[in-house]
Amino acid sequence: MQPRLDVPGSDQTPRESDRDLPFPPVIGCLASIGIGLLAVGVFYLLVTMAVQGEIRIRRGELGEARVWLLREGEERGLGFSSTRVVSGSEATGAACVETRVRFLILGGAEASEPVSYCECLEKAGETWTSTGGCPVQSSAAD
Repeated sequence: MQPRLDVPGSDQTPRESDRDLPFPPVIGCLASIGIGLLAVGVFYLLVTMAVQGEIRIRRGELGEARVWLLREGEERGLGFSSTRVVSGSEATGAACVETRVRFLILGGAEASEPVSYCECLEKAGETWTSTGGCPVQSSAAD
């Protein structure tokens, strides 16, 4: 039996299943690889959380995002915090940082209201030390 020639100059017949795909096979392969990498990443995060109890993502010397497990008495859940520089800078050696914290308690308890606090820091050598709370900022609405 002779192969059917659908493309001029080609001696191969496209498979019926290839013609029925909504996208090229290479897209399907790339999507499969992407899903596999995503699954490995999620697995890595879960193992890290189980072993270390927290995941920290540093953004410079002072900024960070953090997720940690809560295991206090009967309470179980997750804590989330993010810290960012609101005035000054790491380069000058004096900065005020704002930290926002939120807790998600598992088992039917309501999520807590987010808490935010601000602290000014000064760098002495390689160590940052607290110089107190942030100055009160007046808003345009006042």
